[in-house]
Amino acid sequence: MKKSGFFKFFLFLSLFSLTSCQSYSFENWQSGYQEKTIELERMPDASFLFSDLGKQDEGEYTPTISSLGKSNILVVPVEFLDFKFPSNYEEVLENTFNGPSDYFYSVHDYYDQSSFSKLDLHFEIAPKYEVNLSSVEFMKGNTARSRKSVSLLRRVVSSYRSSYDYSSFDQDNDGFIDAVYLIYSAPPYEQYDYHVLGLNEEEYSDFWAYTFLDYNAEKNTNNPVGKSFIWCSYSFLNQKGGDAHTLIHETGHLFGLPDLYNTAMNNDVYKEKEKYRMPLGGLDMMDLGLGDHNAWTKYALGWKNPYYVYDSSLDSFTIELEEGESVFLLPKESELSPYVEGILFEFMDTNHLNQWDANERYLGEYPYFYSLPGIRVIHVDARITKARRNGNLLVKGEYVKNLTKEDFSLENGFYTLGADNNPTSSKEDVFSFLKLIEADNKNDLDNLEYPQIHELHYADNRDLFIPETGKNVFSMEKYKSSFVEDKPFLNSGVSLSYEVKVNGIKQLNTKKYASLTFSCV
Repeated sequence: MKKSGFFKFFLFLSLFSLTSCQSYSFENWQSGYQEKTIELERMPDASFLFSDLGKQDEGEYTPTISSLGKSNILVVPVEFLDFKFPSNYEEVLENTFNGPSDYFYSVHDYYDQSSFSKLDLHFEIAPKYEVNLSSVEFMKGNTARSRKSVSLLRRVVSSYRSSYDYSSFDQDNDGFIDAVYLIYSAPPYEQYDYHVLGLNEEEYSDFWAYTFLDYNAEKNTNNPVGKSFIWCSYSFLNQKGGDAHTLIHETGHLFGLPDLYNTAMNNDVYKEKEKYRMPLGGLDMMDLGLGDHNAWTKYALGWKNPYYVYDSSLDSFTIELEEGESVFLLPKESELSPYVEGILFEFMDTNHLNQWDANERYLGEYPYFYSLPGIRVIHVDARITKARRNGNLLVKGEYVKNLTKEDFSLENGFYTLGADNNPTSSKEDVFSFLKLIEADNKNDLDNLEYPQIHELHYADNRDLFIPETGKNVFSMEKYKSSFVEDKPFLNSGVSLSYEVKVNGIKQLNTKKYASLTFSCV
């Protein structure tokens, strides 16, 4: 599992973002609204969930929790001698994990809403585990730095074995506890100068938030053992007296979801090539940890299936989308699955999980989430490849189609996504897994030059397609600069002929609807 640098890179940035307060008029926006002329079918259920894909992925990600049904998860507060928990830490943990939360959402409430109640996470808060070492003594222990938290996981699980029936924490009965959250009392390294205590950068940088696993754990179906875990400072939770942003993001990794920001920004190899690319513009829970998960993620996790349209299947037709709904434009005769390439049109929900971050900058410095109702257009390349490891190098081979769980057993290698928002992990450097098509067509998210900090750009309201001239029509030809080599082709070499126009947006009672017309050009 790649360590999640969720906040690591972004906290020191001076962020650029359009203010969330932008005027618009539904009276004007609904004037061109057209009723639907066709009923679209939804994509069929995926033959396997994204978490299923990751379980055979040899540790590239760390999925252990099913994205459907109920899971019991163990949370252990870990206290160092030099950093004690505050007196109300138990209340803060309970509210942050199970709710109710006065700030944002608890982890449980967030995933209940995001999954349309298809996922029920229940967190058992254990008594605190006292390490009886200072944070420095712990980090300078005998085990290798990368194994400090793993060693602690083993001790914690062993210590509480008499207190818990671990089989109740093993939903899939695979002999491993589905996940353990280790919430440690020491502050993250960006909030404390561990250098003065004698820790070097390699040592103190482990005081962060990440998802990891014990690669050497051996399953025990009679008495499950710890394997996957989240390592997170209590300070991330206590920023607002119960802030779950970081935990919600890290929990996404437990379903197999990758980071959607570009981790190659810290890689000198990419200083001049793709280094500062920001494919999704920051505004997603698996990107900067803001708002809701995107429509593709919800489909791949089994929460909500988009409608679909095959290219050139009809000359012209109009559809209507309710907020939170999406439609997938696919090449002719494409596989009906999450694991394909196409263009996704998502009607952004301005309520519920997106509303909080649209109205308030997270930590006072992150960009606002989208605050307008509009269509987010995403180029999806979720094609799957056969892969293998050559030492630390991940080698991705040919693409495969119509994959099922029965195909997962490979003698040599495994299956994984070919494209990645981090170019160092992508089959082709320039292929992003999820890439925002910017309605203003400025492509300022693809800042490939070496920028000054203040020149980094994030997505904002201007990147949504809305019923206003110049921002209401999408076609691959018009937005060809958003694709590889400025050519109107998907990564697979296919061009889609439909032009899609946002006719209008209207509100009916408490719900908003968008009207879109698909026309062959």
